Amino acid sequence: MAQRRTMLSCLLAIGIVACTQGLRAQANSSHQESPPQASRSETTPAHTVPLHYRGETKLTQQWQSGLFGSIHCDHDGRIYVRSLDDASDAFQSPIVRLSSDGSSMKFEVGTIEGLRKDYPIFSFAVDPTGRLYQIVGYSEDKKDFTALVAFSSAGSYMWKSKFEFDFVPAMFLPLPAGDFLITGTKNISEGGRTQKHFFTGIFGSDAQLKRALKLPGDADVEQQMSKSKLYAGNVAEARLAPNGNIWLLRKTGQPRIQVLDGRGALLRVLELKAPAENARPMDFFSSGTRLLVVFQTQEQPKQAGGSKAKMLYGLFDGESGELITVYVPPEKPGILACVNGTELTFLRGTAEGRFGIARADLE
Repeated sequence: MAQRRTMLSCLLAIGIVACTQGLRAQANSSHQESPPQASRSETTPAHTVPLHYRGETKLTQQWQSGLFGSIHCDHDGRIYVRSLDDASDAFQSPIVRLSSDGSSMKFEVGTIEGLRKDYPIFSFAVDPTGRLYQIVGYSEDKKDFTALVAFSSAGSYMWKSKFEFDFVPAMFLPLPAGDFLITGTKNISEGGRTQKHFFTGIFGSDAQLKRALKLPGDADVEQQMSKSKLYAGNVAEARLAPNGNIWLLRKTGQPRIQVLDGRGALLRVLELKAPAENARPMDFFSSGTRLLVVFQTQEQPKQAGGSKAKMLYGLFDGESGELITVYVPPEKPGILACVNGTELTFLRGTAEGRFGIARADLE
């Protein structure tokens, strides 16, 4: 268990912690020997549009220590975050649901029989209905295990399933049929040596692997991880498309979207044109049939003091990959948490040490 926490501790060093100031560094049937050709459209130059807030709701709870890890939303616009104030270990921090009326509710593994409150939550995800899933680690008979835990939208515990192998999760997406798309790393012993193996697979609600996916770029990820200790969570993000397909964003190298069907078979690849020369993708959201990709750039200031990070949001066509519009966030953008159609929802830090929910609109 301690080893897995050490492997995950780099999350804190690579900017996945969001502080109160609003910072966020925001094999089987699918195997294809000759992947589909990437499509890329470079027809009309994208125009740049500034975003503006239209009102803000201040949350009643005060969080001095900020937030940790990923942020998710359901179809009702409720936001799911992890609060560092309620745990000495970041991986033990509970998931909190925030509503637009300022209320909140916690989901804690300490309420589950056989799982103590101090067991680490490695990752979590939310389906559109508000049902919450957690991937947790626990020890039993001096062995480490990984389990999938489900909560209802009302916050009550539903079930727990043990994975057939121990691993460190990265990307985690609930699928409409009740399965889960998961990426992560597991240790494999070969010739007396232990190596980290990056995997992508579709798992059932019983936490058993149904299909191991071999996608273009997986081998490059493993090579980069072995050389630079790249964390698998920095490799990809996934979202559901309106037609039931899966959009998988590759964040290493040239930004690209791999389009998968519901079973994980690769349909096509969209090469994305970054909105700036030094911009790299950090996250993305579904905006109907379009994709809103969050990019981070490093600007070199005129005076000494190092580079300055800047966020840009690129709106892409979900079929062609064409860059339609580049949006510039407000001066104090906070954290882009949700995209619902053309409405953007942000979490912003306030001077009182609280968070506020602000909204803006796409064209």
